Amino acid sequence: MELVIQLRNARLSAFVRSDLFLQTTPQRLEEMRGALRFEDARSLEVAAHSLKGAAAQLGARGMADLCSQILAVCRTASPYAARELLDALEAEWRSERANFLVEKDRLKASRPDPRRPR
Repeated sequence: MELVIQLRNARLSAFVRSDLFLQTTPQRLEEMRGALRFEDARSLEVAAHSLKGAAAQLGARGMADLCSQILAVCRTASPYAARELLDALEAEWRSERANFLVEKDRLKASRPDPRRPR
């Protein structure tokens, strides 16, 4: 029974993390765009680092890799040089978002109905 509970909790955790990622990523991308507009390397670096960690935890390797590249540019060049990387990151997000929505629906469908007796 404990294994069943652990599996249920793991599914719930994955559902919550995926949902949080779907909700917060657009805001992080907008923060990055704003940082570029003001050539604020530190703000761009903070947002990229945060998004990189979230993406890596959830298996969005392409997004995590692009965030790493943005971080490298922030440390060695003008943040404006990261513009093309941010464009690529946003394109990657559109693709990953679709994948996360599918996975979220799958996880939601696999959650037991609390009204149903077990």
